[in-house]
Amino acid sequence: MSACLIRIHGGNTAKDTQGCILVGINDKAVWLSNSTQYEERIVVLIGQYRKCWISIA
Repeated sequence: MSACLIRIHGGNTAKDTQGCILVGINDKAVWLSNSTQYEERIVVLIGQYRKCWISIA
């Protein structure tokens, strides 16, 4: 398996990404809420572990 870098950040719609993973609550069909809060949580978690793997299926 090869590794690659994937950006993860907050955003509300598909217009906010160019293939990056957006984080938040999917409470509407095309809208993510609370993206800033979830981005901050993920940054803390990644910082604690220094290395993490995300599986996309």
